[in-house]
Amino acid sequence: MTFNPSNCTLAWTPSVPLGTTRYVKFQVVTDTWPTENGGSDQIIAQFNVVSALQPQAAASASASDAAVPKGPNPTRGAFAFATPLVQGAMATLIVSDLSGRRIASVRGPAGSRLVWEGRDGYGQPVPPGIYVYRMEVGRQRREGKVVVVR
Repeated sequence: MTFNPSNCTLAWTPSVPLGTTRYVKFQVVTDTWPTENGGSDQIIAQFNVVSALQPQAAASASASDAAVPKGPNPTRGAFAFATPLVQGAMATLIVSDLSGRRIASVRGPAGSRLVWEGRDGYGQPVPPGIYVYRMEVGRQRREGKVVVVR
């Protein structure tokens, strides 16, 4: 695995079959650890192996596997969503401010990853704050909040 800190991307080429689930333990340590100003944290993440080139190769999602936000939340910019694979459907992500005004929308094929770049419909970065999202894929819907910090 490699991690690119400039865009917070983790790259991994698994040597296991598609559909395999792996659990990975991540540990983050600040540069000043173990002094009183530093620290560390750990998390165990679940990875489901799917094809990046052919999202249709992923196992079909059931109705209970609605789109899952992947984060990061809070975000300084981009926020990614994994969408369930629903044959013949498109995935739509709508981001609104707290007053209900539509800020941006992102569309893509079901089973793909949609990314909101933290920008409005004119391409301008949105101000810091709380935004609500609605993800729709076929008859599945998921709503939530994302926090933008700058």
